[in-house]
Amino acid sequence: MHGRKKAACRQGAGMAGGTAGAAARFLGLALGIGGLVLAAGCGSDKRAGASATAMVDGDAESPVDTSVGSDGPARAADVDKSGDTGGSAVTWWTPDQYAARLGVGLDVDWAKTIAGRAAYSVKMVEDFKAKGLGHVRLRVKDDVSPDLLAQIDAEVADCLAHGLVPVLAYQADAFKTAPTPANAAAAVAWWQAVASHLASAGPDLSFDLIIEVTDALNDQPDTLNAFYASAVAAIRQSNPQRMLFISPRIRSAPEHLTELVVPAVAGPNLMAEWHFYAAGPSKTSAAKLWTTGTAAEKQLITDKIALALAWQKATGRRSWVGAWMPGNYNDANDYSVPEQVAFSHFVSCQLQQAAIPYAVNSDTKFYDRDKQAWIADMAPVLSSFLAPQPCP
Repeated sequence: MHGRKKAACRQGAGMAGGTAGAAARFLGLALGIGGLVLAAGCGSDKRAGASATAMVDGDAESPVDTSVGSDGPARAADVDKSGDTGGSAVTWWTPDQYAARLGVGLDVDWAKTIAGRAAYSVKMVEDFKAKGLGHVRLRVKDDVSPDLLAQIDAEVADCLAHGLVPVLAYQADAFKTAPTPANAAAAVAWWQAVASHLASAGPDLSFDLIIEVTDALNDQPDTLNAFYASAVAAIRQSNPQRMLFISPRIRSAPEHLTELVVPAVAGPNLMAEWHFYAAGPSKTSAAKLWTTGTAAEKQLITDKIALALAWQKATGRRSWVGAWMPGNYNDANDYSVPEQVAFSHFVSCQLQQAAIPYAVNSDTKFYDRDKQAWIADMAPVLSSFLAPQPCP
C-alpha cells in the first residue's frame, strides 16, 4: 500500500472531527439538502442564499495578504495553513495569488481508482514537488464513505505539508449522465459533506465542482447553472472563502464560458475551469488538428485561449485549464516524443504568456506509480510543459 494506511491513520482524525463523524454528518446532510437544487434553480430559496451570503459577508473583513515581494505572491509558509476557521485568523489567497500558486500541475487518480489508491504514497507528493510541479488535480468519483474521506484526508494533508496545491475535483457521473433533480441533489449533498469535512484544511486546498461536463448535461446549461448555484451555496456554509472552480458545458469548452452564471454567494474566490485537448491532439480531426504545427494548427490553440482571456476581462475573474494532454495517449498514441514536445511547448508557452495556470492529463504518462519514479523516456515531454523555454 506504499504507506497509504499510515498516512490515512496519521490524518484521519485531524480534519473536521474525523471520518466517522463526517460519515454521520453526511447522512443528515443528504436527507436535509434534497430541496436545495430545485429552490436554487428557480431562485425562490431566500433562506439558503441569505445564510451563505451572511457567512461570506461576515468573513469579508478577514485579512487577505496581497503583498508581493521579490519572489512573487506570498508563499504558503507566510500564512496560517491550518485553515482553522473557528480559531485564529486565516489569510486566504486572492484569485491572482492562487493562480500564481497553481502554476503547472498534473491530473492524478490517487483517490479515484483502485490502482491509484493502492499505489499512493507521500513519496509521490515529494517527487512531484521536487520536480517543480505546483499543483495536482485530485480527481474523485466515489460516494462519500469513511474510507474515501480517510484517503482524501491523507492526500490533502501530504500535499499541504509539502507545498503542493491540491485541487479536489468531483466526477459526478450520475448527474452528468442523467441530470435529474434527484441526481443534482445527490451531487450537491456530496459537496456539502466533503466541504464540511475539509473545512479546516488550509487555503491552498480548492474545490473543482465537476470534472468535465459531458453526456446529457451537455445540453442543459440551465440545469448546470442551477447545480452550481446550489453547490456553491452549500459549500459556502462551511467554507466561506475556499477557492472554487466551475466549468462550462461541452467538455468544459471555452466557447461556452459566457453561459456560466456565477452564483451571487460565491464571493470573489471563484474561478473558471476550462480545458482543451484533454485527450490530446489529433492528426486527422480538424477540431484539434496538430501535425507539424502549421499556422492554422497554432491558431486553433490561440483562439481558444483568446476566448478564455475575453471571459476573464468581461467578468474580472481568473481561469485555469484543468486538463490538456501532450499526446493522444488514450487513442492512436501515434505522436513521437519529439512531436509531443513540439505541441506541448507551444501550448505551454501560450498559456504561460496568458498567465493561465494549467494541469496536464495525466500523471501516469510521466510517472510510474508502481516504481515510484519518473519515466525516463517521457522526460523531454515533461520538461516541455514544466519549463517551456525559450518561448516565442
